[in-house]
Amino acid sequence: MHLFVDLHACGLHRTLGLSDHPVVLGGFSADALLKGFYASAKRSPESRKGWEGGPLRTDLLDVVRERRRDHRELLRKVRPGSAGEETMLWPFSMRRAGAHHDGNRRLFPTWEVFHSTGVLDVASRSPLGWKRNRKLFLRAVRPFLARTRFLPHTSSLRFPGLPRPVSLAVALPPGLARGGMSLVRGGGRSHGPWPSMSRLANTLASRERGATVETPDPLLRELFSGEAEAVEREVTGWHVLHRLALLQLRQVIGLGTGPLSDPVLPQLPRR
Repeated sequence: MHLFVDLHACGLHRTLGLSDHPVVLGGFSADALLKGFYASAKRSPESRKGWEGGPLRTDLLDVVRERRRDHRELLRKVRPGSAGEETMLWPFSMRRAGAHHDGNRRLFPTWEVFHSTGVLDVASRSPLGWKRNRKLFLRAVRPFLARTRFLPHTSSLRFPGLPRPVSLAVALPPGLARGGMSLVRGGGRSHGPWPSMSRLANTLASRERGATVETPDPLLRELFSGEAEAVEREVTGWHVLHRLALLQLRQVIGLGTGPLSDPVLPQLPRR
């Protein structure tokens, strides 16, 4: 049930002929495992109040909070110094971007280098201080970045293969060039692989599929409380990624697949 927009290579596997290769090497999880990307994930399950007062049933939210608390307590026993970070890493199903890996390996032969046993062992044993500022990552992979050291990162304009001071100095000219191009084109600032999520959610196809709770299948309606019109107004104001997740959920229900087709769900306690 990971979000479909995280399936990075969907479409590219055809245009680039990825399925014709014996294997495609990936770099997924380098940030999470070797750079301490989730090290600041210290929010407790009790502090997530973004859904309070919304249309989702409060009894279901209480169950979610309880499961999060139980999982956090388990991790505190195993990883007392990094439980907040581990909630985003273990088990792998906690990774919200897991569709990138799960989907790609169904489209073409792929091997995620940073998921190898050796890398996972180093990542789990290394102190957080070694990972900050990409120190551990660069120590390990800088030799492999040598041939591409003058290619900038698509979004941050860093040059991963260069020392940090040199990278900052070299990034100035392409940064000015990108800024000028954005002004001329009048478009967005992103030069990376991601689309504009708000534009994606507002496309004609998305609107036609209806990112609301109006669906002939009653299972989706079981997640909400209140009158249909009030729920629809609330959903319209949700964050764009949450609206896209709801759209994906409608598609899964419409296909008659997935856990929400389980007849036990309507027996959940109602508000």
